[in-house]
Amino acid sequence: MMAMMSVAGCKTTKKKTEVYNVPDKPIITFQKTACFGKCPVYKLEIYESGAIKLFGEKNLDKVGNYSKTLTKSEINDLKKTFLDSKFFEFNDEYTAKKTDLPTTYISFENEGKYKKIRDYSDAPEDLKKLEKLIENIVSSEGWIKQE
Repeated sequence: MMAMMSVAGCKTTKKKTEVYNVPDKPIITFQKTACFGKCPVYKLEIYESGAIKLFGEKNLDKVGNYSKTLTKSEINDLKKTFLDSKFFEFNDEYTAKKTDLPTTYISFENEGKYKKIRDYSDAPEDLKKLEKLIENIVSSEGWIKQE
């Protein structure tokens, strides 16, 4: 009986630790999923503080966990670009009857407003420009491998 109570206590403590160890929520997330070919598979998180976390899975030169930092000015420019594109007015999903394409998930949070978009195919050009902007950050220099 005591052993079960101890285990239950550990689980509760662990959950609290996970919640409280988050420095801040990402303002932008970006994820590329697999296809039947060699599409890059990764997830990116950009934080208000300027911190960026990249989790590379496969088919890109950064496999593993990487980080880098943007300046406050770069973060402000990025937020302005998302707002100017009218991100919150895009559809939640873009799709078509095609196969073998990677799916792109992109989200943005600003002043309590949040939106996540699933782009499988046929997204508008302004959304594609935002996706390309984030892809350019992924392919930029200055990433630090995290152990």
